[in-house]
Amino acid sequence: MHFIRNNQIIVSFLIIFLSVIQFGESILSNYKIENIKDLQKRAVAVQLADRINKENQNNGRDFVTKYYKSPSDPNSFGRK
Repeated sequence: MHFIRNNQIIVSFLIIFLSVIQFGESILSNYKIENIKDLQKRAVAVQLADRINKENQNNGRDFVTKYYKSPSDPNSFGRK
């Protein structure tokens, strides 16, 4: 009886182990090297789009230096 029970435990662990390996292989087959390279290219494209968007936002802003007046200028701010 004890021998049969040990065999059942070993067989059940073997089935679980093989099913985990099969599941892992199926996940890895979904992410082939070509797919990973495509995902990396998409990530780079998204980063570049974000960078361009930030640059466009910065270009649309009014900067202080555009309206800067030298303190020696008689019409500068703070002078009367």
